[in-house]
Amino acid sequence: MMETILEEWFKNAISKKHISYFEFNKFTDPVKIGSGGFGEVFKYEWKGSYSTVALKCLRVERTVDEKAIKNFINELKLLQRVNCHPNVIAFYGVTKDSKEHYNLVLQYANTRNAVMQIDGVYGYLPSRMTFAKSCI
Repeated sequence: MMETILEEWFKNAISKKHISYFEFNKFTDPVKIGSGGFGEVFKYEWKGSYSTVALKCLRVERTVDEKAIKNFINELKLLQRVNCHPNVIAFYGVTKDSKEHYNLVLQYANTRNAVMQIDGVYGYLPSRMTFAKSCI
């Protein structure tokens, strides 16, 4: 049921163009940089954009409750509102990997501190949300 809530929300947000969707084949040369509560984080090269990004897999386990998913969705909405602030790692959109898991496409910051911040988006977002809320 939890996958259905997240899947449904992403499909709706993508269809209404609230979130950008990118084809997974646009991302190459994966390097694992961490893992967190919802999945693993990989550094990728974004073909055609000459950019390096972080892809955070959203693999929802059955042990995650509906409230956690809804909190994550609300935090992602808030992150989109402060996306252009220099102290917040940019959220570009989502992609679906070969296993059909959604992945967040995030700005890659090449420092140990930034890698720790995106190591588990759910863990990273709440700690940054206090800052983000103060910006709006």
